[in-house]
Amino acid sequence: MRIALTWPVSTLLFCYSLAYLKSVYYPREKGLPGLLIWNLLWLALFGLLAAPFLSPVALAGFAGILAGLTLIKFTTGWLSPAHAPKHFLSVQLLLMPVLVVIWRVGLQSPTSPLWTTLYQRVLAGVGMRPDGLAQGLIHLTALVWLLWGSTALVRGLLKPLTQDQAEISSDELNRGKMIGNLERLLIYLFVQVHQPGLITLVVGLKALARFKKLEERHFAEYFLIGTLASLFLAALIAFAVAGAVP
Repeated sequence: MRIALTWPVSTLLFCYSLAYLKSVYYPREKGLPGLLIWNLLWLALFGLLAAPFLSPVALAGFAGILAGLTLIKFTTGWLSPAHAPKHFLSVQLLLMPVLVVIWRVGLQSPTSPLWTTLYQRVLAGVGMRPDGLAQGLIHLTALVWLLWGSTALVRGLLKPLTQDQAEISSDELNRGKMIGNLERLLIYLFVQVHQPGLITLVVGLKALARFKKLEERHFAEYFLIGTLASLFLAALIAFAVAGAVP
């Protein structure tokens, strides 16, 4: 059984996504030690999932990524939930060279016959092929961004529209988060089963639920921008995965 090279790449994307989003949501007031513990967890997860391909370059590079995220978190406001959407591309551009080195240099071929044989047997034992594991990790990465990342991006986009309004209750924020997550999950599911036309059903149901409040101009703008942003992110992720996963 041949170990597919998409396995380490999907592992890198999955672990980086978890580390980046945890850095965004981690409260700075909890201090550095707490985030370092999470970073050790991500490093261990990366090492475990990529073990057959793992090289010193890959392990050191991913540790450098975690150190970079920690430095950005505690020296700038770029990784706060309020400012992360605005600085999203800046952070990715800063870390992209290291990610490329990990991918192109550190994860290009199996490095340990022992780990390779062990993982082959484990996968065969559960009836899974290496490319199946890679596809599963890609779907998990998509879910992380649908449920965790998209919430931060949409809220960051809507924040200027709520500055002049009374503070939104936590209950209302939680309801909005739940609705948005369900909306994006359904869109993702419809695209994966090749039924994108059903997306209109999701939009229609959401508009129907808010029909009366749409008469308020401010709420209508807020609803429209939030819905379009959520739809765009869900569709972007869903079609990207559909193109990457056979």
